[in-house]
Amino acid sequence: MTKHLIFIAVLLAMAINLMLAQDSPPPSATIATQQAPRKPALQFYPSQSIEIRGLIGERESFTSYLLISSDTKVQLKVTLKPLRDAGQSTFLHSDFLTVSPNPLDIEAGQSTELSISVEDSGKPGTYTGELELTEENGGDRWIIPVEVKLTQNTNASIYSEDENPLINTAGSSMFNFLLPRSIRQQGINLRIDNESDEELTVSNISLALKGQGANAAFTEAFLELDTNLLRMKIAPKGLETLTLQFDKMALKSLPTDTYKGEFRVYFKDAAEPLATQVTVNKRMGAFGAILLLILGIIAGRWIKGLDKARNQMELMERFVPLRVKVDKLTDKLAQKQLWEELALLEAEINKVQSDETRATVEELFPPLEKKIAQIRELEALHERLAEQFKDEKASPEVKSQASQQLRAARDAILDGKEEEAQEALQKVAELINNLSEGKSKGILDEVAIPAAQAVKRQIGKLFQAFQGAEEEKGKAEKHGRWESFFFRAMQLISGVKMSARFQYGFIRPLVTLATFIVLLLLGFNEIYINGGETFGAEGIMDYLKLFLWGVVSDVFSRSLTSDELVGGFMNKSV
Repeated sequence: MTKHLIFIAVLLAMAINLMLAQDSPPPSATIATQQAPRKPALQFYPSQSIEIRGLIGERESFTSYLLISSDTKVQLKVTLKPLRDAGQSTFLHSDFLTVSPNPLDIEAGQSTELSISVEDSGKPGTYTGELELTEENGGDRWIIPVEVKLTQNTNASIYSEDENPLINTAGSSMFNFLLPRSIRQQGINLRIDNESDEELTVSNISLALKGQGANAAFTEAFLELDTNLLRMKIAPKGLETLTLQFDKMALKSLPTDTYKGEFRVYFKDAAEPLATQVTVNKRMGAFGAILLLILGIIAGRWIKGLDKARNQMELMERFVPLRVKVDKLTDKLAQKQLWEELALLEAEINKVQSDETRATVEELFPPLEKKIAQIRELEALHERLAEQFKDEKASPEVKSQASQQLRAARDAILDGKEEEAQEALQKVAELINNLSEGKSKGILDEVAIPAAQAVKRQIGKLFQAFQGAEEEKGKAEKHGRWESFFFRAMQLISGVKMSARFQYGFIRPLVTLATFIVLLLLGFNEIYINGGETFGAEGIMDYLKLFLWGVVSDVFSRSLTSDELVGGFMNKSV
């Protein structure tokens, strides 16, 4: 009985425990987490990486520090792996590296300083690797990147003749080949002298120039950078040329100006770059400059062409009175012929282009003016003769003779036979005088005697003209002796006798062209080449210089070789 009671009590106790277990909640996740091991939370300052910079030969070692803090107490073991330089395929041995303290004890909520030192006994380079922190008990790890950059002073310099280079270049143009090479340089050439016993490798370059007027930037973006060139090696005690070409497409957008600044060459593992001052002058391309000159020449021709209108107007002022006089003539036959001659003269006036052609046309005026004056004189005599025939009775022979005299005088005048016309006019005048005096002497007296007197007068004029010509010849020989000697000497040297037509038709245009070209080139050289390092930077003021020089060159060269200055000398020398 007792055994049964004990068995029942045990079952009852088990049932009660089972019921209590079902009513109680399960254990929470927080409790489970707290019971599991937790990784310490570490904080690194200034960052979770280590960088060491050092100049070989400056000190015995180079040290960097890392501050580490933890929220719990932890003990860390520090392991530093070898550092490698991928560029040189070398490594920095752990013997040159020191980490302190090791192991590293950090109290909860505290910070501890970790120092890493590199001895100054390695080669220059950039070495990278890792530093591993391992928890002593828990086995947790932290990886910290490490970079050690060791540099050295380079004993290199820019060749003395290449220091502070001045570079002159021009904007892109198809006519740049006409310019001197000194003002259309295509890049920067520097000779670098390596005076050390170590090989140097160029790693990079930089160019920082600033425009003095436009304030624009001239950087390495305007250079054609060659990867192979930027890896150029300079042997120990060697001398190499660093050549950097301008990027022509990029250079088009660069304003014309003077750019000043610094050019730097960086060497691998070098502490400091090699630097020099650089000045670049950019000017307008040759096409724009030549175009300005051409526009100036065109303007010069137009200005010189204004003489055409002036000359024509002045000639017309002389021409119009002649036409008015011809319109008033009563002799229709003479009027018709004079109209034709006036039409020809007007056509020549319309062809006048310069002072030279004007002088040629002016020579056509005196003969025509003489004809018109003589025809008018003849008409006046005809009117007087008609008055005489009205008042007095004249024989048919006298009237016939008078009519013949008038026709002969008119024909001689229109044919340009001045002497015959003058004689005929004189005969008509004498006939009128005889009629007015009532002395009819017959045909013989009216014709023969006046003719003899006219011949006598012409002989006297011929003698006077001959005597005057001798005097003028003596004066010309006296005043033109040196000019004639010089011209004949030139003929003797050349071996060619130059006629007046050859001088005027060939030598004069040749002299004009040579003068024009010389003047044009002198101005282009002074304004654009020698004095135009930044031609175009001043805008319209620069453009006006070349434009006006084109005008001056054209006008002055043709004025300098005009008839007044050249033709006169040639005429004296013939």
